[in-house]
Amino acid sequence: AEANFGAGLREMSDESATFSCPAKQVAGLADWLIARGAKSVTSARLDYIFQAENALWSRLAARLG
Repeated sequence: AEANFGAGLREMSDESATFSCPAKQVAGLADWLIARGAKSVTSARLDYIFQAENALWSRLAARLG
């Protein structure tokens, strides 16, 4: 999914998976997922993404000691 659509897997459980991808790639990613067995695919615009880990901050903090 990443190589074909620029999609990143954000979260996965037994029942579902959450991806983020560029808006222009959503339809292609949905078709790809359905062809591989997804029962349904929904999409929503992501205005903000907040994460517990921030790779940039972690590297800076490690360098600052």
